[in-house]
Amino acid sequence: ARVAWTIAQLGLTPAADTIVGSDRPGQRGVSGGERKRVNIGCELIHKPRLIFIDEPTSGLDSFQAMHVMETLKGLAGQGHTVVVSIHQPRSSIYQLFDQVMLISGGKAVYCGPAGVACSDFFASAGFAVPKDFNPADHFLDVISLDHRNDEELSKSQARLGRLLAASGDLGGALRAPPAALEATSAATLPWHLHAKVRPRQASRCVQFALLLKRAWREVMRDKVALCFKMIMQLFFTLVFGSVYYRMDMSQRSLQNRTGILFFMSMNQAFAGVIGTANVIPRQLKVVQRDRAAKLYDMLPFYMASMMTQLPIETLPNFIWGVIIYSMTGLRPGIHHMLLYILVLAVQNQAGIGLGMLISASVSSVEMAPQVSPAAVILFVMFSGFLLNQDSIPAIFGPLKHISFVRYAFQALAVNELKDNDGFSCKPKVFGPHCLQGNDWLSQLGFEDVSLAQNIAIMAFEALVFHLLAFLTLRAKRPAFLRLQPPLPAAAAPPLMGA
Repeated sequence: ARVAWTIAQLGLTPAADTIVGSDRPGQRGVSGGERKRVNIGCELIHKPRLIFIDEPTSGLDSFQAMHVMETLKGLAGQGHTVVVSIHQPRSSIYQLFDQVMLISGGKAVYCGPAGVACSDFFASAGFAVPKDFNPADHFLDVISLDHRNDEELSKSQARLGRLLAASGDLGGALRAPPAALEATSAATLPWHLHAKVRPRQASRCVQFALLLKRAWREVMRDKVALCFKMIMQLFFTLVFGSVYYRMDMSQRSLQNRTGILFFMSMNQAFAGVIGTANVIPRQLKVVQRDRAAKLYDMLPFYMASMMTQLPIETLPNFIWGVIIYSMTGLRPGIHHMLLYILVLAVQNQAGIGLGMLISASVSSVEMAPQVSPAAVILFVMFSGFLLNQDSIPAIFGPLKHISFVRYAFQALAVNELKDNDGFSCKPKVFGPHCLQGNDWLSQLGFEDVSLAQNIAIMAFEALVFHLLAFLTLRAKRPAFLRLQPPLPAAAAPPLMGA
């Protein structure tokens, strides 16, 4: 009901079923004025104690601007404090104001009641409001500095000086609470505006359910990009399957099997990291605003963002992996096939974890595609295929030990070749010796690799990546200036503006 009321009050009923849109192709959405009203509505929906809005009427026609201001006036009448910065309001909007503050050159020219009191102040200074003239326009004309030339600037500065002299010391008036506020009893305020009452958040389960629904709708909204991604993945699956189709058990097959296993581990890494890296930056503006309003915790948001990536990244890769395994004729046996799928699934989770870490670290959608491929390339370089793991320089040793691509490639190679002695010795392409699976693993430096240990390490890396991503996201909370206690009138600095 509150959502429907807010939509109606802001004049958004005709656009209620229209997406807000973005600057991405095909997502134009609502108009600029409607988008501004949506932003205002997001703040009004939870009826905060203090509402501070910067130029809420900019970009709106006079009719919609009046509706917005009347809504804010209604909230003020219910006990909420509404502070608005506004330029050149129409006369009917100006009549809604209870208190006004006029600033020029960083100095407060007037601060007090609106209406007759403000007009009387200007009249006492020699600048009476003309008959049938909008008071707000007249006030701005009088206090504005004219920079067209030195003569006009001097005149406007002299006029402003007279007003500042007439206003006296506004410092004490601005710092001291109004007498009406001091006299207000807590019993006269609505219950939700009492100082000890804090807005109550929904439970984390409710937060997670709503955020998951929102994140899934966000992901599924761009159906063209999603379909294109699936088509490209299917295309490369068929290419890999065709190139390595039905590999035999010759000596050449040792190299071919190693090649397709490396391609599979590398493809899983790129797909998981790059596909996930932009999930948080894509909705960062909305999230930062929601965090400032304390609408939900970061844990339900992070879990919802991660869960939406699982069916999109994990399920298709599982299907493509099974197709490639069947087409290429990798090691027969359901046991080896299930281990192959398990290794790719765990590696995919590590890739998603790294993608979420990058996603939480970057601040824009444009940065994510630049950072994520570079990170994956570092892991691929030390995977043990492009460079024998025994030949990796000691200075790069740490990178070798954290490369989840390396652990996945090793596990896939061990699953495929360990104790596999069925390779034919003709023709002998690797010298006079006939190589079997264990011999090839020794040449790669994988003879001591434990399949279970590598899977456990990848699962541990996935947990560490997710933990670092969550902590990074939590640390990037909106920053606000701390409230300072009011200074005594004698020690207060002169009022200056930015």
